[in-house]
Amino acid sequence: MNKKHITLQITLLLWVTLSSGCSYFRMPKDIAQINNETSAIQKELTDLKSSMDDNTRELNAGIQADNDQLKDEISSINKQLDELKADSAAQSQKLNADIQKNDSQLKESFSALDEKIGGLNDAVQADSNQLKKETAAVKEQLGSLKSSLDAQNQKLVAAIQANNNQAENYSAVYESMNTQQLYWIIAVLVLLVGVAGAFFLLKNKMTRTANTLSSELITRLEELKTEIAQLDTTPIPDQKPESKGLPPAPDAEPDHSLPIKVCEEIQRMRNRMKYMDQGDQATKVFRKRLASLEETLNERGYEMVNLENTPYNDGMTVKANFISDENMKKGEEIITRVIKPQINYKDVLIQAAEVEVSQGV
Repeated sequence: MNKKHITLQITLLLWVTLSSGCSYFRMPKDIAQINNETSAIQKELTDLKSSMDDNTRELNAGIQADNDQLKDEISSINKQLDELKADSAAQSQKLNADIQKNDSQLKESFSALDEKIGGLNDAVQADSNQLKKETAAVKEQLGSLKSSLDAQNQKLVAAIQANNNQAENYSAVYESMNTQQLYWIIAVLVLLVGVAGAFFLLKNKMTRTANTLSSELITRLEELKTEIAQLDTTPIPDQKPESKGLPPAPDAEPDHSLPIKVCEEIQRMRNRMKYMDQGDQATKVFRKRLASLEETLNERGYEMVNLENTPYNDGMTVKANFISDENMKKGEEIITRVIKPQINYKDVLIQAAEVEVSQGV
């Protein structure tokens, strides 16, 4: 019960008591009735006191529970405050450490920057001093150059004057030139004309020679095609004829004479083509046709090994002709020309190459 309920009960009890007292003085009653009423009043007072004690205990228990709850909440709040204080102290400590670290780094950066600025100032000062020295030296050189130019100018004026005098002397000499000297000049001019004519004749002859060589190459190319066609009509060396009821014939060495001849002719034609115009369309066509012929030989198992412009060593299986070359390093040996090519048949050497080796001296 709350305080208002208790107050209401006390007020009601007092009112009943007062009402009973008033009735007692107004109407006479017997002693037994009064005692009964007194006992009833005492009982009600006892009950009221008991009820008030119960209410008081309940109120105290509620207050105690509220106090315990408030204590718990206060304890929790204090604990949170302590945690906040600890976090704040840790963050403050960390912040101070970061500030000190950053401050130290900034000091180091500023110190390094000051050193760099000092070094730059020293370098600028040194460059400035060097520039002043160089400027003074240039001014001095310009002065010397001006003096030299003045001297040269004077010499040039004197030389021009001397040349004018010499030209006047040449004019006098030319006027006094005799007829024999004029004949000599005419003879030299005729000789120059003859040399020019011989040059053009030689050029025309070289052109005709090149045309003849082209014709020979075309003719020989057709002959090679015919020989290749003969190779296609001959039986393949790897095939062995077998007769019915007869044992197989023993392995026979194939005839390589015609393929070797074709390979040597291809090499000779390539050597001749070196002296032709490499940008000419006919030369390009010849080169492609020769490559086609070589591919045909490759299909039949023959291979022409290109040794030109490769280093020479004593272990090579070649027939070498040595020539000296002053443009090469001493001891250097290079195959500069292939006379007969190296020919392999199915990766087996069937003809050694004949080459020309240039030696450094």
